[in-house]
Amino acid sequence: MALLDDLPRSATVIAHTDAFLLEISRRKFMRFIEKDGVSGVKILLSLARNLSSRLREANTKIKAFVTLSQWI
Repeated sequence: MALLDDLPRSATVIAHTDAFLLEISRRKFMRFIEKDGVSGVKILLSLARNLSSRLREANTKIKAFVTLSQWI
Protein backbone atom coordinates (compact mmCIF):
# COMPACT_ATOMS: atom_id res chain seq x y z
CA MET A 1 0.00 0.00 0.00
CA ALA A 2 2.86 2.39 0.75
CA LEU A 3 3.92 2.11 -2.89
CA LEU A 4 0.52 3.44 -3.92
CA ASP A 5 -0.36 6.09 -1.34
CA ASP A 6 3.06 7.22 -0.04
CA LEU A 7 1.95 6.82 3.59
CA PRO A 8 3.70 4.85 6.34
CA ARG A 9 3.48 1.09 6.12
CA SER A 10 0.50 -0.42 7.92
CA ALA A 11 2.15 -3.65 9.05
CA THR A 12 5.33 -5.14 10.39
CA VAL A 13 6.70 -8.58 9.63
CA ILE A 14 9.02 -10.96 11.45
CA ALA A 15 10.58 -13.84 9.53
CA HIS A 16 10.71 -17.13 11.44
CA THR A 17 13.17 -18.61 8.95
CA ASP A 18 15.86 -17.22 6.69
CA ALA A 19 14.35 -15.03 4.00
CA PHE A 20 15.48 -13.26 0.87
CA LEU A 21 13.95 -9.80 0.59
CA LEU A 22 13.74 -7.28 -2.20
CA GLU A 23 12.95 -3.61 -1.73
CA ILE A 24 11.84 -0.97 -4.19
CA SER A 25 11.35 2.68 -3.36
CA ARG A 26 8.09 4.36 -4.28
CA ARG A 27 10.02 6.78 -6.54
CA LYS A 28 11.63 3.93 -8.50
CA PHE A 29 8.35 2.01 -8.63
CA MET A 30 6.50 5.01 -10.09
CA ARG A 31 9.30 5.64 -12.57
CA PHE A 32 9.05 2.00 -13.74
CA ILE A 33 5.24 2.25 -14.07
CA GLU A 34 5.58 5.40 -16.19
CA LYS A 35 8.37 3.92 -18.32
CA ASP A 36 6.79 0.51 -19.01
CA GLY A 37 3.03 1.05 -19.18
CA VAL A 38 2.11 -2.51 -20.16
CA SER A 39 4.00 -4.10 -17.27
CA GLY A 40 2.85 -1.26 -15.01
CA VAL A 41 -0.81 -2.00 -15.71
CA LYS A 42 -0.26 -5.71 -15.02
CA ILE A 43 1.45 -4.95 -11.70
CA LEU A 44 -1.18 -2.39 -10.65
CA LEU A 45 -4.03 -4.76 -11.55
CA SER A 46 -2.39 -7.48 -9.48
CA LEU A 47 -2.02 -5.10 -6.53
CA ALA A 48 -5.65 -3.99 -6.91
CA ARG A 49 -6.88 -7.59 -6.93
CA ASN A 50 -4.81 -8.41 -3.86
CA LEU A 51 -6.02 -5.36 -1.94
CA SER A 52 -9.62 -6.08 -2.99
CA SER A 53 -9.34 -9.66 -1.75
CA ARG A 54 -7.90 -8.52 1.59
CA LEU A 55 -10.63 -5.89 1.97
CA ARG A 56 -13.34 -8.50 1.34
CA GLU A 57 -11.73 -10.79 3.91
CA ALA A 58 -11.54 -7.97 6.47
CA ASN A 59 -15.18 -7.09 5.78
CA THR A 60 -16.24 -10.69 6.39
CA LYS A 61 -14.32 -10.77 9.68
CA ILE A 62 -15.82 -7.46 10.80
CA LYS A 63 -19.35 -8.67 10.00
CA ALA A 64 -18.72 -11.85 12.00
CA PHE A 65 -17.35 -9.83 14.92
CA VAL A 66 -20.36 -7.49 14.92
CA THR A 67 -22.75 -10.45 14.75
CA LEU A 68 -21.00 -12.19 17.66
CA SER A 69 -20.84 -9.03 19.74
CA GLN A 70 -24.62 -8.71 19.56
CA TRP A 71 -24.94 -11.99 21.48
CA ILE A 72 -22.60 -10.97 24.29
